[in-house]
Amino acid sequence: MTNISLKDLLGECTKEELIDFCKVHGMKGYSRLKKAELAEKLVEHMLQREVWEKYLLFLTKEELEKLKNAACEEINVYEDDALLWEYLFDGGYCNIAEDGELLLPGECQALLKEGESEGFDKKREKISEIRLYVQGTASLYGVVSIERAAELYNRDHEEKLTEADWMEFADYVKNVTGEFILVDDYAVDKKLYEDDLYKDLLKLQETKIFYKPSAEEIREIASASMESCLNKMAPFYTYLKEQNILPENEAELLCLEILDEFHLGYQAEHILDALSQSENVNVSDEQKEEMKPILEDIWKKVRSVLFCGYKPEEIVLETESQAVSASQNAETAGLDPKEYTTTGYEAKTIVRTAEKVYPNDPCPCGSGKKYKKCCGKK
Repeated sequence: MTNISLKDLLGECTKEELIDFCKVHGMKGYSRLKKAELAEKLVEHMLQREVWEKYLLFLTKEELEKLKNAACEEINVYEDDALLWEYLFDGGYCNIAEDGELLLPGECQALLKEGESEGFDKKREKISEIRLYVQGTASLYGVVSIERAAELYNRDHEEKLTEADWMEFADYVKNVTGEFILVDDYAVDKKLYEDDLYKDLLKLQETKIFYKPSAEEIREIASASMESCLNKMAPFYTYLKEQNILPENEAELLCLEILDEFHLGYQAEHILDALSQSENVNVSDEQKEEMKPILEDIWKKVRSVLFCGYKPEEIVLETESQAVSASQNAETAGLDPKEYTTTGYEAKTIVRTAEKVYPNDPCPCGSGKKYKKCCGKK
């Protein structure tokens, strides 16, 4: 692993980025400091064991173990599950080289080797477990009330979630970037936070019955890896490769984007229309016709925010002779039976998601700057 100090790492940041790290880690008095002095003070603050351990509280046991292993071996972020490394990056505790190598400062490696203070593990288990349930349900539903997330947590744990537990969690998470954002009494998937899109979703979900995931499903959703997501898209990914439509890495990115859009309410026809208009994907009319049943079959098996976490196949029956039953099933689930038939439903588009952008990639806005130096710090 490339040797780098936290001082060197923060020295490459702009003052605005340093101020963001100050907010994340609760450091006060930064506004009067010049950049060099601010970086020096921030290094001292971030390396305090209390501050370091507070940031690690959100990590699961597996993530913490993975981080400790990273202190002893070389990690390529582009070949690994990036969520953990993005979290450290957002806290200023690592950087990513142009070739994807994880740059973990020597001081952080030393702290990991020293181990944690007494009582840390017990506290981390509780906080990270709450995070799993909030993150998993916010992803499943798009937006989730704290009451609903707590209900599912208490269902699966002997030690119930108290108001004090929630207040402590909310205090820890308020300045930490992640896959969800706390807004009043709700946790919002960050893809739906921009432009208050989650408010439209809340109106669509009013009076509906929500799918109740098992503890195992919540964990799977909260910690979904690229591999597990690609497995759901396997038939389409195989088709892209067999037809030589896209290189392997681009096919993977397209599959991940389509899966995300299915989750947010798009149907196969929307995806095919988008592919027809894309400058980067060339598909013939014949290939579109071959893709359609593949995508429709995948769509039916993807849990959707518009279905309050249900899969379309759990609501929409497959044969025309069962059309009446399909409407009845939809009504039972609290949905409008006029919108849910055997041939699909009236899609209510919430948002079209963007392709995954890593910190050192060119910013999609076209500024010419790296993503981390531009829109990525907003």
